[in-house]
Formats: sequence, structure tokens, C-alpha cells
Amino acid sequence: MKYSYTLLKELSGTKLSPEKLAELLTMHSFEVEGIEKIGTGLEKVVVGKILEIKKHPNADKLQLATVTIGKEKLTVVCGAPNIQVGQKVPVALVGAKLPNGLEIKPAEIRGAKSKGMLCASDELGLGKDHSGILILDKDAKVGKPFAKETWLEDAMMEIKVLPDRSHDALSHLGMAREIGAVEGRKIDEARFEKLALPKGKKRNVQIAIKDLKLCQRYIGVLMDNITIQDSPLRYQLMLKKFGINAISNVVDVTNAVMLELGQ
Repeated sequence: MKYSYTLLKELSGTKLSPEKLAELLTMHSFEVEGIEKIGTGLEKVVVGKILEIKKHPNADKLQLATVTIGKEKLTVVCGAPNIQVGQKVPVALVGAKLPNGLEIKPAEIRGAKSKGMLCASDELGLGKDHSGILILDKDAKVGKPFAKETWLEDAMMEIKVLPDRSHDALSHLGMAREIGAVEGRKIDEARFEKLALPKGKKRNVQIAIKDLKLCQRYIGVLMDNITIQDSPLRYQLMLKKFGINAISNVVDVTNAVMLELGQ
């Protein structure tokens, strides 16, 4: 199973590097079959906010976008049709070397200077979509590294879990407990103890268990006033690290909970 080192570190409190953690687990309990570092090659890609868009004076299909990256404003020539003022976008700075091999240099395009590039998904190594610029979540922090702000920077650990440990180790929380055990301490689970359903008017949900030998207990929760929509980008990219396609906020959150808690 694939595990996120970032999430394991957060849950377990370990201070070990991915490589040292892999060695520890392999020697004590679980064989770590591989480590894949993702989000690399994006060190000079930051979150920018589009402040102004003008028509390119010498090209009908190009635009001049003024983008702030925090302490600096850049003018970038862009041909994507989906950009709008106020959007947060990934900005590749001069000197960036993108996963697709493109190196960003100062350029003059049809007489207009361009300092950087607004990036589409394929240019960031996130698939094949080149239909437009990748639009980030509204709460993305301007000037912050793109890979960290979108939870993309990580080391994915492929850990072999045998059937006799599948009941407790096929989740990030279970593996975090294992890390705490082999490091000789108990992990902090206070974040889960605070989880509780709000009190209010109860509505009965009828659940029928047809075979008590196969399923002795089933717990369900009824939630109202839910709007089905796309998940925030950072959650979509988080699931992508595990090879799971984002579907909608409701489906995605159940997958995220399954990965973290195992149920």
C-alpha cells in the first residue's frame, strides 16, 4: 500500500527522514519496498494572483497578465483562454526547470516582455491537460511555493503489509501507531477524540443487516444540505498521489477518510 510520508510524519510525530523511517520499519515490522519523491522540480514555481489582464498589442490570441507573487509584480504573456482577474495561479519564475523539460527564461513575445510563465497541468507534471492554466484554490497563499501549498511535495512510501496485519496497518493512522511503537512512544490522538456529531433533532435511518456473520455492526450518518461539487484542488492532488481520481467533494472526502483511518 502507498503511504504519504507527510501524513505519517504529522500523525506519528516522527522526526526521521523518509529513508531512515523506511529502514526502521523494514528492520522491525514492515518491508518498505520503495520511496517515490513527488513534487520535485517545482522549487521555482510559486502561487501568484492575477491583478490585471490586457490585450497583447500585436497578437489577437495573446494577453498580458500582471501577476503579484507577494513582494514583486510580474508581467507575463499568456495565451490561455481561462484566466481572469483575481484568480490564483501557479507561476514559474525565471530560472525554473519544469518536469516537462522546459526552462523558463526572460522572453520577448511579439514585442512584449514576459518574465515567467503561468502554468497548465501538463507543464507541472500533473497529467496531460493543456486546455488552460491550472486555477488554484481561492485560499492559496500568494508567494508560497506551489508544491507545498497544494500538498504536492511528498515522499510516497510503498509498504508491504501482510494479511495478518491488514486489520490495523492498512491506514495512515494504523501505520503511525506502528511508528510510535517502534520508536518507543505513544502517538498523540487527541485530534480524533474531539470528533463528535452535533446535538440536535435526530432522524432515524433504517439499516438492515442480512447476515450477522459477515457484518456484525454497521454505522451510518445522515447529513443534510450538502452541495455536490468539485473538491478543492489540494484535495484532488492529494488523492492523485495515491492513484485515486477525484470525483466530487462527497466521494473524495470518503476516500480521504479511508486512507487516513482505514474505514
